[in-house]
Amino acid sequence: MKFEQIIARVRQNLTVWQETCDTARALSGLQIKAAVRDCLFDAPTPPDAVTLRHLAAALVDGDTELTPYTVKNERALAFLDALLELYPDPLTEEQISIPLPLPEGPVTVAYFNSATFADSLTHFTPLIGEMTALPTESFTQAAEVVSNGKATFALLPIEDDAEGKLTRFYEQIDRFELHVIAALHIYTGRDGNQVRVALVGKNALALDSKEKPHAMECLLFEEDRHSLTTLLDAANAIGLALRRIDSLPISYRDGGFSKHLVFEGSAGLCQRLHAYLALFMPRTSVTADYLLL
Repeated sequence: MKFEQIIARVRQNLTVWQETCDTARALSGLQIKAAVRDCLFDAPTPPDAVTLRHLAAALVDGDTELTPYTVKNERALAFLDALLELYPDPLTEEQISIPLPLPEGPVTVAYFNSATFADSLTHFTPLIGEMTALPTESFTQAAEVVSNGKATFALLPIEDDAEGKLTRFYEQIDRFELHVIAALHIYTGRDGNQVRVALVGKNALALDSKEKPHAMECLLFEEDRHSLTTLLDAANAIGLALRRIDSLPISYRDGGFSKHLVFEGSAGLCQRLHAYLALFMPRTSVTADYLLL
């Protein structure tokens, strides 16, 4: 009986403390939002990145470094919510690449000459319209003909169920300065292996994709032991689903690793995470934001 009384009292105390904690956090978030509105209400356009980061640091970090990272992240998200209420698109051209319209005229898509990739071409027709298929002898050649203007787009595999992130194809995307525009999954072989195939081009494109899911890829260089947890907490609070995390070695740091993360959600949610990273984790780069078919 004594044990039951002790347990009941502890549970009651924990419930009261949790309610107090939740109330304090809610009030803290409201205070952050009110401060942002007061500071920026009269500004017709968003301040530059330096001003926004300075304001965010003053409100989010507070006067002490002892503030738990979880509390700081909740304040950061409150800051972001208030900012987006004032400015639907607070990022400047320096912080995000501006998509271009779909190229006019005939569209040519290069792909490695195989039946699997030839069949996947048809899935991109609703997105880019009629196209001319250009089979090539290798994935590298497919990327190269886009780079030199002989083709509009190319198809490249970027993820595999068995291998995860296909780094060698991302290297081709970086080498030829291409952008991932859209992607879909195809099945290869009898083992049911699923591959994510990307449509890549020389520019990011503005496509009518508000109703379709997006994928957003980030490269995180961990600044401290909380960096990964902070990013995952923020993405979860925003409403994005984590698809995968891959660890990649950093060439200039012994034993160092970066993290390649892929999130999925709507275009609007991806935009929110992009704004969050620009303000609070500027060393974490958005490497791709593309449509999922």
